[in-house]
Amino acid sequence: MRLFLKVLLHDPPSLQQLSATPEQTVSELLAAVQCDEAAAHLALVREGVELPRSSSLAACGIADAATLHVICTRRTLRLRHASAAPPPARLAARREEMGASPPSGWRGPRPLEEVVPSSTPRALLRPAAPPAPAAAAAASDSDSEEGEEAEEAERQAHARRWPRAPAAAPALLAPRQPWDDEPPDDCLELEWVSGVAPRAGVGVCGGEAVYATGALVVVHSIGARTQRHFHAHRTPVAALALHPAGRVVASAAAVPGEEGEAGEWEVVLWDAPTASVITSLPAPRVRQLAFSPEGDQLACLSRADAALQSLTTWAWQEGRRLSIADLSGGPYSSLLWQRAPTCEQGRIVVLGRRALLLLDAPLLERHESSVCGRVGPPAGRLRALVALRNGMLVSGCRSGELQLWTGPTLLRRTQARVIMEMRAEAG
Repeated sequence: MRLFLKVLLHDPPSLQQLSATPEQTVSELLAAVQCDEAAAHLALVREGVELPRSSSLAACGIADAATLHVICTRRTLRLRHASAAPPPARLAARREEMGASPPSGWRGPRPLEEVVPSSTPRALLRPAAPPAPAAAAAASDSDSEEGEEAEEAERQAHARRWPRAPAAAPALLAPRQPWDDEPPDDCLELEWVSGVAPRAGVGVCGGEAVYATGALVVVHSIGARTQRHFHAHRTPVAALALHPAGRVVASAAAVPGEEGEAGEWEVVLWDAPTASVITSLPAPRVRQLAFSPEGDQLACLSRADAALQSLTTWAWQEGRRLSIADLSGGPYSSLLWQRAPTCEQGRIVVLGRRALLLLDAPLLERHESSVCGRVGPPAGRLRALVALRNGMLVSGCRSGELQLWTGPTLLRRTQARVIMEMRAEAG
């Protein structure tokens, strides 16, 4: 037989290859091991069990090409080296840290030394379980009843003095499966998603909030604290809009091209309760989406590059594009579809840096830019836009200033606190 012996007497261990016959004893095999220890101080270990020295290799179940471990039975420690005392500079620094008088119990610096075990302690090995003789079994059965009663009384007294908390019921775990590289089944479902992409927008309707996080769109029930997820996109969602009725959601993201590069963009319209796709519309790089007040049309603000932006209107149920207009004087960052008495289909308001752009919907024929008038231009770049019920518009910038607009005319510039008081007084 060809055996591989791993000698655990030095660091690192050595590997030796020996030839033996099944009739040889363990002692004879240890005598052939090349090391600086006598064979009488060595032991042969197989799977954590120390083998009897007088047994044959065949009786111990050792087969050809087996790997065994050789240890030293003397449980002593050997000094590898002992370094000199710390240098004087280090001692001087240490004394300055402790002060003039060292604390009580301080015996000075100890020499640094490094030790390695010369063998594996037998306490770490799993001893062989010899068959219990019949006499030992009989002796164990003939234990006195008085000793058992005393042990039981002592155990109960200890339990009364140190009560234990009730043990939790063990969790039922699925049986462990062997490791493989195959993907899991398609039965996995998301339970909860944290995070939000604020630039994509947030829609709220009927106690549910719709928002994007990465490539997912989350429909979050605020009262029930449950979530539904739409995961048809493969890239981060850039914009979304909620239908006025609250059932249809429009979300836009890039379509992955070849080799993972972003290709064309698309706007996907899907049903919020079931997360099923209704239709999809092609579009350039999307920045904002907005439904018409009736919900049958959709506006899309796109930005092909830093200088070119466009606005597109769709009859999304028919998949038909109604109009497209190129926008100048941007960049434009926000979009709003508002009811207007001057236009039957309402008007679309686009938010620029420090001005508004108003267009008649859905054909985008009439362009009207905002006029600041006596109050002057806004204090900073406009960031947000909202429509009031009376038809007025409110915009805001990072400095905290709010602007009140009636159509394209800027009526007032004020701070958020003043606007809150005005709305509270108006009821």
